[in-house]
Amino acid sequence: MATAFHNLSDYDYDSVPSGKDYRIGIAVAEWNRNITEPLLAGALEALIEHGVAQENIIVQHVPGTFELTYASAYLCEQHEVDAVIAIG
Repeated sequence: MATAFHNLSDYDYDSVPSGKDYRIGIAVAEWNRNITEPLLAGALEALIEHGVAQENIIVQHVPGTFELTYASAYLCEQHEVDAVIAIG
């Protein structure tokens, strides 16, 4: 495995800019919920840890991965977010 002996979760906390002025959309597939829900929880934790206000995070659940592109576009158009995270 190419990632053996590598922790891909390591990052320099201080190099990540503050997210206090950002609105973030998260599109998450309900299919494979046992995988997507922990990924969603991790994304929420990281965003809040880096200053994004909870009220500035919009989560849109969709049935499957096919709908992630539509949900991402919807979040951009209807909620005027600065970034979208797609989890599927």
